[in-house]
Amino acid sequence: MINEGGADFREGEDRGGLAAAPPGRANAQAAREVADATLRLTGSSWNRGACTFVHPAILGATYAKAMKAVLFDWDGTLINTTEHVYEANVEVMKSFGLPPLTRERYGAAFSPNWRRMYAALGVPEHLVEGAADVWHGAYKGLDAELLPGAYPALERLVAAGIPLGIVTAGDRKVVAGQLRRTGVADLIGSAVYGDDAVEQKPDPAPLRRGLAALGHATTPAETAYLGDTLDDVRMARAAGVHAVGIHSPFFHPDDFYEADAHEHAPSVADWVAALLDGAKR
Repeated sequence: MINEGGADFREGEDRGGLAAAPPGRANAQAAREVADATLRLTGSSWNRGACTFVHPAILGATYAKAMKAVLFDWDGTLINTTEHVYEANVEVMKSFGLPPLTRERYGAAFSPNWRRMYAALGVPEHLVEGAADVWHGAYKGLDAELLPGAYPALERLVAAGIPLGIVTAGDRKVVAGQLRRTGVADLIGSAVYGDDAVEQKPDPAPLRRGLAALGHATTPAETAYLGDTLDDVRMARAAGVHAVGIHSPFFHPDDFYEADAHEHAPSVADWVAALLDGAKR
């Protein structure tokens, strides 16, 4: 029995309305291939042409064991909503008569914890709760499509016997419909939404709920979480999970290391290819 934030639930119990997936089967050969590829890496500079970059401090440690579960952020990681989210936040700032929200300011202040982000952007405390209503009214990403290669990558992980989950800061009323429409709901074993509980990223509680729903609360180090924000990485680290940053247009990929990421990759598709095929990293 797991206790998070006062809510009791058992391993394998889904807290997001989807059937829990069984533990993944070992994919030892893929793990060995990825470990071998990782060991061939040298240097510490970011190579835009490479699939991903692994910090020298973790060379030889990455994927020493097959991943038992992989969990994902949603917006900007699997679905192409990054610009929609930004534009809705531009409208929030405009509606309150605050200075225009430049991409630079947004990249520096962004957090999946929208209350914290709006405070950092100067939204008065008494207006913060109302900002959510403005944002939902301005948001145009409900019909967004998945990012290139995302769905086939998820299918490959499922075929390899690796259970999948979503841990998002997005509201259930928005994300649940997108999961069904895109078919991702059929591939995942759990979904944790931003309005499910009080704790928000980078608090590790949402990710721990996702792990427990997949039956992997006791093996976080053998799981991975992929997200496109620094707080995604911080949450993964705090939960003891392998932290992977997915590139964002709002900051340089090396910024992920400020949040103590294990690695970063241009996309989910690139990372999955490296995991399962032993692609050069």
